[in-house]
This record gives sequence, structure tokens and C-alpha cells, in this order.
Amino acid sequence: MKLIWFSIFSLLLGNPLATAQTEPSLQLLRLGEGLFEAGEYDAAVTEYKRFLFFEEGHPLAFYAQYQIGQAFIGLSDYQKGSGYLQSAFRNCRDPRYKPLIRYQLALAFIRGGQLDLARLTLIRQSLALSKDSQWWLANQLMLGFLQIRAHDWEGAKQTFEGLSEHATEAASGALDNLNRKLARLVRKPAVVSPRRAEMLSTFVPGLGQLYSHAWREALNASFLNALTTSWVVDLLRKPAYRDATLVILLVWSRYYLGNRLHARETAMQRNQDYIEEQLPALLNGVSELTRHIPDLTTSLRLRDLVAPTENR
Repeated sequence: MKLIWFSIFSLLLGNPLATAQTEPSLQLLRLGEGLFEAGEYDAAVTEYKRFLFFEEGHPLAFYAQYQIGQAFIGLSDYQKGSGYLQSAFRNCRDPRYKPLIRYQLALAFIRGGQLDLARLTLIRQSLALSKDSQWWLANQLMLGFLQIRAHDWEGAKQTFEGLSEHATEAASGALDNLNRKLARLVRKPAVVSPRRAEMLSTFVPGLGQLYSHAWREALNASFLNALTTSWVVDLLRKPAYRDATLVILLVWSRYYLGNRLHARETAMQRNQDYIEEQLPALLNGVSELTRHIPDLTTSLRLRDLVAPTENR
């Protein structure tokens, strides 16, 4: 009978044993958060790991994992940081916080130089979110930014065109301007063809460089190949076939084949310069769009999580 009454009071008033277990756990989280905000990342990780050891199945375990991930990122250990953020995403039970965690995971991949993983993470996020979500808009902007940095003009064009129907009147002008620039790059991703430059220099040394508008390199290639060719012709007229053969093998062939390679490299550099000229305007366009997106909370705070968790 006493056990029945104890159970009833526990249901009505809350289980004092559960409260006694929960409060010390929250103290560990609060201590970890204080250390984290003070920049004591190693000490913060220790407290969060202590919490996970004692409260492995706690609803706030994802928060501890998230904070450990951010602490490792603060220590420039991006591999461990992204690993803990992935665990936090998997263990988070509240769909309100999942977009934030996954967005931070993409940022961790970017900081760690894993841009392909960052793009994949953002693509998964875009498929999982409603297009009415502000997180979807922020996600698409970051995805488009990465696609531009990767020179994926077609992918960036599709990403930003998908934003058109959700753009505000203030943002539509900047978005249309950005889409026009991307469409131009899709139509003309390069100004010269490295293969054609190499082929032209095969027939006339220096012509490939001239095709790439590299006048000095074209003149230099033409002069050197003309000089070595006249040297070979002069030896053949003497006749000095052995010397001519040596000059062809050791000098003329080197300049001739090197000229073809340099023609290709010059064309590739010309294309790279062309892209570098386009990038500032594109990135400024993305920056302009970010001004039209409402500010989002990009970090988790324990005070925002404790009240709903304790009411469960």
C-alpha cells in the first residue's frame, strides 16, 4: 500500500530520485558550458565527457556531444570535431535543433578543408528541410557559395535558380544579377582551349601562345624554335649528319616538345585568370543575398534546452 501511494505522489509531484540524479548532471553541463565560453576547451571536453559517462542515454547527451565537437573545432582538431557533431545529429531527438547541428557540421568540414563532404552535407540538408524554412535558405546560400568556389557553375546556377521563387522583392534583383553571371559562365566556362593551343603549337611553334593572347611567350617560343631549326638546317647543309642528329635529339626536340607543353599551360592559365576575374562579382552577389535572410541562432545554449527537457 505504501508503495502504491509513493508511486502516486511520484507521478503527481515528480520523482525526487530522478531530480536528484538529473540536477548533478545539469551541473556538469553548466560547468562545461562555462569552461567552453571561457575558451578552456580541453577542460570543457573533460566535463562533457564526464556527463556522457554518467548519463549516456540522457536527452541532453546530444548537446554534450555538440559542445565537445565545437570545443575540438576551437582546438583546430576538425576531424574529431566533425565526428562529435555527427554523433550529436544522430542522437538529437528534437527536430528543431537538427538543422542547426547539420549546418555546423558543414562548417566544420569547410574549416577542415573537406569541401566535398561539406557540399554533400548541405545537399542532404536541403533535401530534408521544407523550402519554407529559414534554415533551408541559409543552407542553399552556403551550398551555392561552395559550388562557386569549386567552379561548379551548373550546380550553382541550379541552386540559386531554386531560390528565385522564395526570394523577397528586395533580394530578387541581386539574385537575378547573380543568376545571369552564372548562366554566362555555364555558356562560356573558358576563353581558350588548352587542347587547341597545344595543337596549334605543334604545327607552328608559338602559335598556341598567340592564340591564348600571350604575346611575349609566343615571340619567345617562335624565336627559340626558329633558332634551333636554322641550326639543324645549317648542319644538314654542310653536311654534318651526326652533329645534326645530336642537336635534334638534345636541343631541338626539347624546345619543340616544351613549346607544346607551355602552349597548353598558357591556355590553362588564361582560363584560370578568366575565372578569377569572375569570382569577386559572384561572391559579392552571394554576400548581398545573405543580407536579406533573417538572422538565425547558430549555436546551442543550455538554458534554451533545460526547461523543455526537464518537463519531459
